[in-house]
Amino acid sequence: EVDDGIIVDGEEEMKSEEPEDGESLDQNIDDDYRAVPELDRYEDAGLDNQDYELMAVDERRAAEQELDRVDMVRDRSKARVPTALIDDEELSGEEHYARRVHARMMRGPEDAEDVDGMGDMQNVNDYGEAKEPLAQWVQKKEVVIFIQKSFGSFLRSFA
Repeated sequence: EVDDGIIVDGEEEMKSEEPEDGESLDQNIDDDYRAVPELDRYEDAGLDNQDYELMAVDERRAAEQELDRVDMVRDRSKARVPTALIDDEELSGEEHYARRVHARMMRGPEDAEDVDGMGDMQNVNDYGEAKEPLAQWVQKKEVVIFIQKSFGSFLRSFA
């Protein structure tokens, strides 16, 4: 005979310890959705609504290998396009970063400033006291450049 009054593994204690004042995320879940007909359906462009028969594992692997080969050929031909002809919007984050680094390395010595890249703005005290309202001061070209280079230097040293 099993006694219904017996509580196993402290269930009663756990129930009493649950916070009463916490937010219940599923309490009004139906209110989170608002119908917007123009956004609630997929565009037909690019959708393949055709039904396909089941494929054997070997057939599927062969199809995936063919798709991988096509992707590799496409990517290889894309890499051969001169960099100047590739839009930055087409590049992934890593490709965009690599392109910027390469461009920085290819700049001539006339573009390079001294070692830490601060040029004639090395003395931070020259920029520490604004002689005019701060909003106007930070809009000056040389101050903006100083802030950008200081921040870039900070990111490179702590990244």
